[in-house]
Amino acid sequence: MRYNKQETPTFWQWLHKYRAKIGLLVFAIALPITLLLIAFLGPYFSNRSVHFDEEYNDVQRNFVGIDDLKELSIKVGWTALTYPVFSDDDPEEITSHGSYRFIIGYEAKGLYDITSVAVTPVLHTDWFPHYSIGSMRNISPSGTTIAVVWDEEFPMTRLLFITITEPNLYLKVEYTYQVQDQPINETAYVMYSLHDLNPDTVS
Repeated sequence: MRYNKQETPTFWQWLHKYRAKIGLLVFAIALPITLLLIAFLGPYFSNRSVHFDEEYNDVQRNFVGIDDLKELSIKVGWTALTYPVFSDDDPEEITSHGSYRFIIGYEAKGLYDITSVAVTPVLHTDWFPHYSIGSMRNISPSGTTIAVVWDEEFPMTRLLFITITEPNLYLKVEYTYQVQDQPINETAYVMYSLHDLNPDTVS
Protein backbone atom coordinates (compact mmCIF):
# COMPACT_ATOMS: atom_id res chain seq x y z
CA MET A 1 0.00 0.00 0.00
CA ARG A 2 1.29 3.41 -0.99
CA TYR A 3 0.96 6.40 1.29
CA ASN A 4 1.00 9.96 0.09
CA LYS A 5 3.50 12.09 1.98
CA GLN A 6 1.94 15.34 3.21
CA GLU A 7 4.27 18.28 2.78
CA THR A 8 4.56 20.81 5.59
CA PRO A 9 4.09 24.32 4.18
CA THR A 10 7.01 26.67 4.56
CA PHE A 11 6.69 29.85 6.58
CA TRP A 12 6.37 31.94 3.42
CA GLN A 13 3.67 29.66 2.05
CA TRP A 14 1.80 29.88 5.34
CA LEU A 15 2.21 33.67 5.37
CA HIS A 16 0.94 33.92 1.81
CA LYS A 17 -2.05 31.68 2.57
CA TYR A 18 -3.18 33.66 5.63
CA ARG A 19 -2.01 37.10 4.54
CA ALA A 20 -5.48 38.66 4.71
CA LYS A 21 -6.15 37.44 8.27
CA ILE A 22 -2.68 38.46 9.41
CA GLY A 23 -3.13 41.90 7.88
CA LEU A 24 -6.44 42.39 9.68
CA LEU A 25 -4.93 41.21 12.96
CA VAL A 26 -1.93 43.56 12.64
CA PHE A 27 -4.24 46.45 11.77
CA ALA A 28 -6.53 45.69 14.72
CA ILE A 29 -3.56 45.72 17.09
CA ALA A 30 -1.48 48.52 15.54
CA LEU A 31 -4.28 51.07 15.14
CA PRO A 32 -5.25 51.31 18.84
CA ILE A 33 -1.58 51.36 19.87
CA THR A 34 -0.85 54.14 17.37
CA LEU A 35 -3.83 56.20 18.53
CA LEU A 36 -2.83 55.68 22.17
CA LEU A 37 0.75 56.80 21.47
CA ILE A 38 -0.51 59.90 19.66
CA ALA A 39 -2.84 60.74 22.55
CA PHE A 40 -0.07 60.00 25.05
CA LEU A 41 3.01 61.54 23.44
CA GLY A 42 1.33 64.45 21.64
CA PRO A 43 0.45 66.45 24.79
CA TYR A 44 3.76 65.50 26.40
CA PHE A 45 5.96 66.86 23.62
CA SER A 46 3.73 69.84 22.82
CA ASN A 47 4.05 71.04 26.42
CA ARG A 48 7.80 70.56 26.82
CA SER A 49 8.57 74.12 25.71
CA VAL A 50 8.57 76.81 28.38
CA HIS A 51 8.37 80.49 27.50
CA PHE A 52 9.70 83.21 29.76
CA ASP A 53 7.85 86.13 28.19
CA GLU A 54 4.32 86.69 26.93
CA GLU A 55 5.54 87.40 23.40
CA TYR A 56 7.16 83.95 23.03
CA ASN A 57 10.51 85.54 22.20
CA ASP A 58 12.27 83.46 24.84
CA VAL A 59 11.16 79.83 24.48
CA GLN A 60 13.29 77.05 25.94
CA ARG A 61 13.23 73.24 25.93
CA ASN A 62 16.55 72.37 27.55
CA PHE A 63 17.13 72.90 31.26
CA VAL A 64 19.72 72.06 33.89
CA GLY A 65 19.38 71.34 37.59
CA ILE A 66 19.89 73.92 40.33
CA ASP A 67 23.37 72.52 41.09
CA ASP A 68 24.52 72.08 37.49
CA LEU A 69 25.79 75.60 36.79
CA LYS A 70 29.56 75.98 36.73
CA GLU A 71 29.83 79.25 38.63
CA LEU A 72 27.04 79.01 41.22
CA SER A 73 24.30 76.86 42.73
CA ILE A 74 20.72 78.05 43.03
CA LYS A 75 18.98 77.47 46.36
CA VAL A 76 15.19 77.06 46.36
CA GLY A 77 12.86 76.76 49.33
CA TRP A 78 9.10 76.36 48.82
CA THR A 79 7.67 78.42 51.64
CA ALA A 80 3.95 78.82 50.95
CA LEU A 81 1.07 77.65 48.79
CA THR A 82 -2.09 79.77 48.62
CA TYR A 83 -5.15 78.37 46.87
CA PRO A 84 -7.31 80.63 44.71
CA VAL A 85 -10.72 81.67 46.05
CA PHE A 86 -13.70 81.52 43.71
CA SER A 87 -16.95 83.45 43.85
CA ASP A 88 -19.97 81.72 45.41
CA ASP A 89 -22.16 83.13 42.63
CA ASP A 90 -19.86 82.28 39.72
CA PRO A 91 -17.45 79.33 40.12
CA GLU A 92 -15.38 80.66 37.19
CA GLU A 93 -14.79 84.07 38.83
CA ILE A 94 -11.68 84.32 40.99
CA THR A 95 -12.04 86.65 43.95
CA SER A 96 -8.52 86.05 45.30
CA HIS A 97 -5.58 84.69 43.31
CA GLY A 98 -3.61 81.67 44.41
CA SER A 99 0.19 81.67 44.47
CA TYR A 100 3.35 79.69 45.03
CA ARG A 101 5.89 81.46 47.22
CA PHE A 102 9.59 80.63 47.30
CA ILE A 103 12.81 81.82 48.88
CA ILE A 104 15.43 81.73 46.14
CA GLY A 105 19.11 82.41 46.76
CA TYR A 106 22.47 81.34 45.40
CA GLU A 107 25.91 80.18 46.44
CA ALA A 108 29.08 80.88 44.48
CA LYS A 109 31.19 77.89 43.54
CA GLY A 110 34.94 77.89 44.03
CA LEU A 111 36.51 81.33 43.78
CA TYR A 112 33.99 82.84 41.39
CA ASP A 113 33.21 86.45 42.28
CA ILE A 114 29.48 86.67 41.63
CA THR A 115 28.37 90.31 41.46
CA SER A 116 24.67 89.97 40.58
CA VAL A 117 22.03 87.30 40.04
CA ALA A 118 18.49 87.83 38.73
CA VAL A 119 15.83 85.19 38.14
CA THR A 120 12.61 85.10 36.14
CA PRO A 121 10.34 82.35 37.54
CA VAL A 122 7.81 80.35 35.54
CA LEU A 123 5.39 77.73 36.84
CA HIS A 124 4.56 75.24 34.09
CA THR A 125 2.84 71.84 34.06
CA ASP A 126 3.93 68.69 32.29
CA TRP A 127 1.30 67.27 29.91
CA PHE A 128 -0.94 70.36 30.21
CA PRO A 129 -0.58 73.85 28.69
CA HIS A 130 -0.86 75.69 32.02
CA TYR A 131 1.79 78.24 32.97
CA SER A 132 2.33 81.44 34.91
CA ILE A 133 5.24 83.86 34.43
CA GLY A 134 6.54 85.79 37.42
CA SER A 135 8.48 89.05 37.44
CA MET A 136 12.25 89.15 37.14
CA ARG A 137 13.84 89.74 40.55
CA ASN A 138 17.38 90.29 41.77
CA ILE A 139 18.21 87.73 44.42
CA SER A 140 20.73 87.71 47.25
CA PRO A 141 22.89 84.83 48.50
CA SER A 142 20.79 84.59 51.66
CA GLY A 143 17.58 84.33 49.63
CA THR A 144 14.84 86.57 48.26
CA THR A 145 11.12 85.92 48.55
CA ILE A 146 9.46 85.45 45.16
CA ALA A 147 5.79 84.69 44.50
CA VAL A 148 4.19 83.42 41.29
CA VAL A 149 0.44 83.61 40.76
CA TRP A 150 -1.22 80.23 40.16
CA ASP A 151 -4.98 79.75 39.77
CA GLU A 152 -5.14 76.24 38.30
CA GLU A 153 -6.47 73.42 40.46
CA PHE A 154 -4.88 70.02 41.03
CA PRO A 155 -4.87 67.11 40.53
CA MET A 156 -4.94 67.13 36.73
CA THR A 157 -5.52 63.80 35.00
CA ARG A 158 -4.87 62.66 31.44
CA LEU A 159 -5.60 59.25 29.92
CA LEU A 160 -6.71 57.89 33.31
CA PHE A 161 -3.17 56.95 34.40
CA ILE A 162 -1.31 60.28 34.28
CA THR A 163 -1.93 62.52 37.28
CA ILE A 164 -0.19 65.86 37.85
CA THR A 165 -0.27 67.25 41.38
CA GLU A 166 2.17 70.16 41.09
CA PRO A 167 3.73 72.33 38.38
CA ASN A 168 7.46 72.55 37.85
CA LEU A 169 9.38 75.69 38.74
CA TYR A 170 11.52 76.98 35.86
CA LEU A 171 14.03 79.79 36.33
CA LYS A 172 15.77 82.00 33.83
CA VAL A 173 18.96 82.85 35.71
CA GLU A 174 20.93 85.90 34.55
CA TYR A 175 24.15 86.44 36.46
CA THR A 176 27.39 88.37 36.29
CA TYR A 177 30.81 87.48 37.67
CA GLN A 178 34.25 89.07 37.47
CA VAL A 179 37.26 87.65 35.67
CA GLN A 180 40.39 89.81 35.95
CA ASP A 181 38.22 92.86 36.67
CA GLN A 182 36.12 92.17 33.57
CA PRO A 183 32.39 91.45 34.01
CA ILE A 184 31.13 88.26 32.37
CA ASN A 185 27.39 87.98 31.78
CA GLU A 186 25.74 84.57 31.57
CA THR A 187 22.20 83.25 31.17
CA ALA A 188 21.08 79.78 32.18
CA TYR A 189 17.74 77.98 32.32
CA VAL A 190 17.01 75.83 35.35
CA MET A 191 14.23 73.42 36.24
CA TYR A 192 13.22 72.58 39.81
CA SER A 193 10.60 69.86 40.28
CA LEU A 194 8.02 70.36 43.03
CA HIS A 195 6.88 66.75 42.78
CA ASP A 196 6.86 65.00 46.18
CA LEU A 197 7.68 68.30 47.94
CA ASN A 198 5.52 70.16 50.43
CA PRO A 199 5.44 73.89 51.21
CA ASP A 200 6.02 75.18 54.73
CA THR A 201 2.51 76.63 54.91
CA VAL A 202 -0.75 76.07 52.99
CA SER A 203 -3.69 78.45 53.03
